[in-house]
Amino acid sequence: MPFIFTGFLALTALAITLPIIRFIISTLRPRNYPPGPRPIIGLGNLHQLPPSRSFLTFSAWGASKYGPVIGLKIGATNLVVLNNARHVRQLMQEQSAALSARPRLPIPSKYIFPNDDNHPLWNDAEHHQRMRRALIHHTGPAGITDAAPIIRALTARLIHSLLVGEEFNRAFRVWSYDLALAVLFGRTTSTAAACEGKGKGEGERVGTCNAGLDEYIDTQRRFVKLIEPGVAQLAGIFPILDWLPERYASWKRDASLVRVEVNTAWGMLVSSVKRELEMSDTKKGGESGGGAGGYESVVRRLYRENLTKASETIFPDREIELIAGATLDATFGSMLSTAMFLVQALAASPSIQYQAQAEVDEVWTREGIPDYIDVGRMPFISACVTEVLRWRPPLPLGLPRMCLSDQVVDGYRIPAGSTIATNVWAIQHDPEEYERPDEFNPERFIRNPNGTKHVAKGNNDPAARRPLYIFGLGRRACPGDQLALVELRVMTAFLLWSFDIVAEEAMDCSPETGFSEGITVAPKPFKVKFIPRCDGVKKVILEEWDRGNQFIVNHLH
Repeated sequence: MPFIFTGFLALTALAITLPIIRFIISTLRPRNYPPGPRPIIGLGNLHQLPPSRSFLTFSAWGASKYGPVIGLKIGATNLVVLNNARHVRQLMQEQSAALSARPRLPIPSKYIFPNDDNHPLWNDAEHHQRMRRALIHHTGPAGITDAAPIIRALTARLIHSLLVGEEFNRAFRVWSYDLALAVLFGRTTSTAAACEGKGKGEGERVGTCNAGLDEYIDTQRRFVKLIEPGVAQLAGIFPILDWLPERYASWKRDASLVRVEVNTAWGMLVSSVKRELEMSDTKKGGESGGGAGGYESVVRRLYRENLTKASETIFPDREIELIAGATLDATFGSMLSTAMFLVQALAASPSIQYQAQAEVDEVWTREGIPDYIDVGRMPFISACVTEVLRWRPPLPLGLPRMCLSDQVVDGYRIPAGSTIATNVWAIQHDPEEYERPDEFNPERFIRNPNGTKHVAKGNNDPAARRPLYIFGLGRRACPGDQLALVELRVMTAFLLWSFDIVAEEAMDCSPETGFSEGITVAPKPFKVKFIPRCDGVKKVILEEWDRGNQFIVNHLH
């Protein structure tokens, strides 16, 4: 009996210690791994990662210590950081099939979206392609043409808000949120009457109270805390912490709250579109599905296609919620961040602002804004938008990818299962490629479409670069890049036609001290004034505001 008891204790000890030993071994660097700081057994390089602005640390390490490919250990996870455009092209584009997956974010995947394998942040390549097909009409040339009047109308609302003295941070938040709501759901946050059922007529039902901006922002803040460095992320790295009861694990309580809020908001937005479509006469709407002159949003189009395919459901309800909700989250933050950085840059650079205003005045004249807005006739405005995305990318570390098979870069082995991060900041601030990369200078994109010192010799040139890396490469590249660029160009032209942007204080544009961080980076609060450029501006803005409101009343559902 003692022998049996001793054997049982030995087996129990072995069962406990083997996983621990296996985990400790997994925190060691693999053979022929890219260079990086020396890890600690059991932690990897976790203790060396900064709590914020890791893109700056990775850039400094790449420039001074380890070279353009950095190999790190985050607990048992292999993390490889690419600081060079050539390596990004080699992996993300030339090996796009092997880099078509994303790693799961530990806390969101376990506690917020536990049963959603098809979430766009980590779905497999097949479901990602389904998502791209769902968005391709709205983000392609035809969809951008359809959305052009909405972009104009919502931008006119932004300019009007600035004219009447609304706090500009709030005005830009509403603008960026409404752009995403309109394209995805055919909604805006516009009128209290719409929420309270006090519209003057059937055609004046604009927006929905379920699309509350303040509630959305509060939920996003809580969500961000769950994926920032801290205890919640330690729970993802060290599975033993996952066993803690909820009373001792604040991230579990926070995640439960966020799960309810996110799913409620997404579900209400999507179901409201579905109910409207089911109640309408789809035959009268025809294949366009937009009704009498209405704009057909992404969600409406997906449900209409489901209905017109008889019993064949192309996208289940939950998948539509995930596509629309995740796209809303991605679009809102990046658009808002870019717009605020652009305002800051123009306020800090009056000469650039005046040059851009001169171009807009030449194309539009001071008489008013033409019916057809051709941003292609304003290359310097376009250069300002491209430059701000280069200078201050809203997502300095691109969303991570996961290697599905072993890869070799510059002789270094990257094992299957490794996480790959693109350091967009380092690539777009490379002093070997850009003259004075820390300066906001749109002229670089007038002289060279890539903005660099060097001109690429074509797509087959190994040194060939893209103007921007913020939208990603390969199979996981952002499908909405062209729509976003058009929205930003139209907004910039409207803004500079209407106002002088005047700094009321010194602009802190430093990435070390002037940034606030979340999923995206943004400038810390700053003070500027929007001064109408002439008396006639007010009249035109009011006309555009009336015209835009009427369009939204008549064309959004």
